[in-house]
Amino acid sequence: MKSTATSVDEYLQDLSDARRQSLQKIRELIHQHAPETEEKMQYGMPVYALKGPLFILADKGEFLTLLVAEKDVVDKYVDELDEKGLLYIGNGSIRFKSVADMKLDVLEDVLIEAYLQRKADIEGV
Repeated sequence: MKSTATSVDEYLQDLSDARRQSLQKIRELIHQHAPETEEKMQYGMPVYALKGPLFILADKGEFLTLLVAEKDVVDKYVDELDEKGLLYIGNGSIRFKSVADMKLDVLEDVLIEAYLQRKADIEGV
């Protein structure tokens, strides 16, 4: 659902505790592993941009979503990321009910690789 929040903090505050904690954890990992991304609200959702949206977080009602613009990176890690069989993954989108449903070390690999791929594209490497 589209939010009218004007900041990511406000967006997260509007969520239930469990949803807030899940998205906050991913937010922290993005800040840690993709430090040059700009955090902003766009499309009514938290966006982490580096020459365009790279990661988007969203509360989509039944699921929480992490959208990764570098779709091939998500495809590479599908089996490892969804080891428990609780995620819905496709087209760069990772839908989940709780961040505990996914392996965080693998999610970190996804974030790092997507970030480095975007940086390489920007730098023309």
